[in-house]
Amino acid sequence: MPLHHLTGPAMSNLRSAVVFITVALLWGVPFAFIALALDAGASPMFIAWSRVSLGAIVLMGIAWSRVSLGAIVLMGIACRRGFFTKIRRHAGIIAVIAACDIAVPFALLPIAQQRLSSSLAGILIATTPLFVATLAIITRTERHNLRGSLGLLLGLAGVGAIFGLQLSGDLITGLLALGAALSYAVATLLVRRLHDVSALELSAASLVIASVLLTPAAFIDLQLPTQASGWVALVVLGALCTAAAVALFYRLVADLGATRAALSLYVAPVFAVIVGAAFLAESIGLATIIGFLLILAGSWLSHRNITNRTPGRTDANTRHKS
Repeated sequence: MPLHHLTGPAMSNLRSAVVFITVALLWGVPFAFIALALDAGASPMFIAWSRVSLGAIVLMGIAWSRVSLGAIVLMGIACRRGFFTKIRRHAGIIAVIAACDIAVPFALLPIAQQRLSSSLAGILIATTPLFVATLAIITRTERHNLRGSLGLLLGLAGVGAIFGLQLSGDLITGLLALGAALSYAVATLLVRRLHDVSALELSAASLVIASVLLTPAAFIDLQLPTQASGWVALVVLGALCTAAAVALFYRLVADLGATRAALSLYVAPVFAVIVGAAFLAESIGLATIIGFLLILAGSWLSHRNITNRTPGRTDANTRHKS
């Protein structure tokens, strides 16, 4: 049916479907662009810093006035909306969230991907909900039920399959990727303590703080890309895979609700595997496929357990996980 005949709910559903796929794609492809930037000679810390800094510039513009880069000059509008007042009120916890949700994982992933394929990195990041569920049980912020237990067991089996059969000779890089997932999980629990800061405002402020945190490390051992492809990869990582992905995700939340929008988290690793295999010629072994399916199933069960306890709350578990 021609698009001009789509009206009302049909057009809304089509738009939501397009945004859903776009968000999942933008969260799935960063691992490939990190690999491209590394191949072009960029250092891991410079990749992390440039991605965060560019993402902060774009997203601050969106957060302040719902337009793009030119909105940065409209600081007065942001002040009138109480943006800086809320950020100052929660400065301490926002700084910790910025470190756990952005600075640490964005640094660990490029370091790991010096030896780890982009597809495996994407798969291991999909363990984030497993860590969230585990930490929630430890801190007693969530109940422990049969579905959650099954999810954790499946996810653990998937991680074991990948580490035992695929990464047996290079455990450190796998642990670095899991460290990034754990860092995301810590941020997930922390962000639930903030109730008067919107998700978009929190993301914008966190990117700015993370940029500051990463600056010293990025310039101590500065290695810039030596090929144009590396610079293109950095721009895509910052402007599209970070800022645009976050902004589009909140559009998706408005259309579908937080729980349904969060399902894009489970489509993203599929794109990571497809892009890695199709464009970077990465081999996908049987152990990787089995581990991936187990992790995906376990994460989904764990995430369902969490979202049923906290309906409608958008947390760090559904923000720029790559």
